[in-house]
Formats: sequence, C-alpha cells, structure tokens
Amino acid sequence: MTSPQKSTNEFDAKASFWDEDFHRRALTAAIAKALMACVSLRSGQRLLEYGCGTASLSFLLADRVGSIDAVDVSMGMLEQVRKKLMAAGIRNIHPLLLDLTRDPPPSDPYDGIIIAMALHHIADIAALLRTFVAMLRPGGFLAMADLLEEDGSFHGDVVVPHPGLQPEVLMKLARAQELTDVQWRVVHHMARNDREYPVFLLCARKPKLKVLFLCTGNSCRSQMAEGWARALKSDMIEAHSAGVETHGLNPLAVKVMAEVGVDISHHRSKKVDDLQDKNFDYVVTVCSHAHETCPMWLKGKAKVVHVGFDDPPTLAKGAKTEEEALSHYRRVRDEIRRFLETLPDSLKKAQTTHEYEPSA
Repeated sequence: MTSPQKSTNEFDAKASFWDEDFHRRALTAAIAKALMACVSLRSGQRLLEYGCGTASLSFLLADRVGSIDAVDVSMGMLEQVRKKLMAAGIRNIHPLLLDLTRDPPPSDPYDGIIIAMALHHIADIAALLRTFVAMLRPGGFLAMADLLEEDGSFHGDVVVPHPGLQPEVLMKLARAQELTDVQWRVVHHMARNDREYPVFLLCARKPKLKVLFLCTGNSCRSQMAEGWARALKSDMIEAHSAGVETHGLNPLAVKVMAEVGVDISHHRSKKVDDLQDKNFDYVVTVCSHAHETCPMWLKGKAKVVHVGFDDPPTLAKGAKTEEEALSHYRRVRDEIRRFLETLPDSLKKAQTTHEYEPSA
C-alpha cells in the first residue's frame, strides 16, 4: 500500500502482475494461517483489511466471516480485486478506495482490522493505530503483519518511512491504546535479494464493554439479562448483575432460561455494594426501584441507562398454575433477549438514562 508521502503510480503499475510473485503468495498464506490461529473468525463478523493490495489475504479469509472491506489507496490494485471477485463469484469482499491517514473512517464499527505488509509505509503509525482502535467494536481484534526491522535492503532503492518494525515498539503503542491480549511471533521468512527477511504477526484486542445489569434483588430480571449477555454477546460484553438488595436466585427464572438453552443455575444473587472494586462502562437498570436507588458511586463511574421490564414474580402472583406463572417469565425473558440483541449499539446511542425503550 502506498502512503500519503508516496505516489500510488508504482503500485498501480504493478497491480496486474502482483499475484504472480510466488514468494508473495507464500507469505500471504503464512499470514492467513497464523491469523486464524491467533484470533477467532466467525460467520457474521465484519472485517477490514487495510492496505489490501489485490486482497489475496481477504480471499483466504472470506469463507470464514460475514464480510470484508478490502481497502487500499491504489485504484490499480482495487481494479484487480474487482476482476478477481468477478472471476471467483465471491460476494462478501467489498473493494474500497480509502486513505485513513487523511480520510474519515467508515461509520459502522468492525469486528476486526487487518493490515499486512503495509504498516511500514505509514509515517505516523501511532495515529493510524488510534484510528483503528476507534473503528473497532468492543472485543474486536487488530492484527498487524510486517517485516521485522531490517537494514533497508528489502525495498532496494525505494525509500519507505520504516525499514521494518520492532514488535516491542508496536506492543507499547498498542497498550497505550488500552488494547489487551497483545502478542506477536515470527510467522514467515520471505525470500528476496538472496536472503530471507523475517515477518511477524502481532495480534491485540479492544477491551470488552463492562456492563452491570441492576435490579432490586438480583433474583430474576437482572439475572436473565446477564445470562443473555453471556450467551449472545460474550465476544463484546463482560456481563455482571447485582441488586440493591439480595433476594436469592429465582428458580422459575432459571427454568425458563434453561428452556432456551441458557444455564444460569450457577449464578448467585449479589449486592451491588460488593462490586465497588469493579469499573463498569454501563449500568443498565432493569426496574424502576433500582434506577431510583442506584448508588451514587456507580453513577459517578459509569453511564446509567434505564430499560424497564415487568417483574415476572409480581405478574405471576395471581397465576392458578405453574404454567400460567411461567408464561409471564417467558414473555419478559424474550423481551430481555430482544434488548440484548441490540447491544452494544443501543447503549452507545442512548444519550439519557431513559432513552431506550424495549420493543414489544
């Protein structure tokens, strides 16, 4: 990939025969293999490959994820991507002309961002990392493959901002952006100029959102919310639940959650004051009493969003049979699931504590 400091003409000219280089193909295959061992790829994920060239790496990953935006600043490279997509009949790779060193990033977040053999062309790596982190969903990954620092011979007479990179420096930059699980290793040795150049892969992850679901007794609604969050959004959310008081785990809540394959039988009823050592990004109050009595120490440490749900035990008091009582639990269970499916986006969009309203 070219940088703002270098013309794209060279890459445009090389685009038509870029994939003919055996050593480049071997490198791409090695990076893909190492990447799949380093991060979890799943259907439905939205990825971005930055500095994609002819997107050969994206082609190797496409059948494992939902979609990939293949981004480069070379129109010649992206034209080759389009030709390859048409020939292969692949529909989930989307070529995109974009320079993130000066253009605004796409508005929708990504589950993962990959940059392979392009970072050494970027003058201000720290600034680009900040942009990448802002583009990631909570829990999303960043994977960077590049040359280990070398003597400048890899590119011959071509001057690039960085003659390879030091992984330890990249690790420091990643941790400065509060990325976690930062790790690297050499994944390939690329032959060029009668020698071999080590190539490393560094993977890191954006922290998950820490969300506390709060109700009066941490018996039913908040427990179901925690269970759904762990079942549906564990890749993005670190879920907790607590109560202003502790009323014990409601057995009917356990039963209706088990009906849909979510086991909360091991949960325990916790008082919110026992969690003062934890820092939360959001507190979701699921009943009015919890919202009205939410401790001030929580309000000062996290954004509080109120999403009220009916109380199944109260509704079930007049039930003549257990099945009739369970119907109330099931309805609220399903309403909580629909809310959890909107996370984390609905929390980020909520500007006030009363903005989100669960759909019927």
